[in-house]
Amino acid sequence: MKQIMTKDDKAVSPIIATILLIAITVVLAATLVTILGGFTHGASGTAATASVSTKFASNSTVSSSPIPGSTSVYVNVSAFSATNVSSSKISFTLTVTISSTTYTYTGNLGTTSLTNTTSGAGSTGDFTLNTHPAYFTAGSDYVFKGPQASVTSVTLQLVYSGSVIYSS
Repeated sequence: MKQIMTKDDKAVSPIIATILLIAITVVLAATLVTILGGFTHGASGTAATASVSTKFASNSTVSSSPIPGSTSVYVNVSAFSATNVSSSKISFTLTVTISSTTYTYTGNLGTTSLTNTTSGAGSTGDFTLNTHPAYFTAGSDYVFKGPQASVTSVTLQLVYSGSVIYSS
């Protein structure tokens, strides 16, 4: 027996079907871009950079400024690409060699307390952050004060937002 199709059966025309498929694809693509776009936000941004100069001096014969009878490490920031950055957001690693013993200190530039990470080190090499402005900007000066000793080398590394911005 033959089946006869009546004219009452209706289907979507090929043009409307194509338009519907394109519309669904565009909506799905827009949804994926919205959801996955948050994962790449800031990935192409540039890291902050700083121009810093350091020097150290033994002031054992100086009776006046800046710090008499001590060893000082001077840090001067001449340029910094980021703005309004608190000194406490800049972490540092200060390595000082005194009489063939190397002392390593860590901390942030917004505090006077330094953590001596040298294993088995005594107080001979203790340093403090004597001067620390509130913001890390061009023109900022930081002074690490240490004991009167024969410092043979000093290295300093500054880190901001996980990136090294200065290393001496």
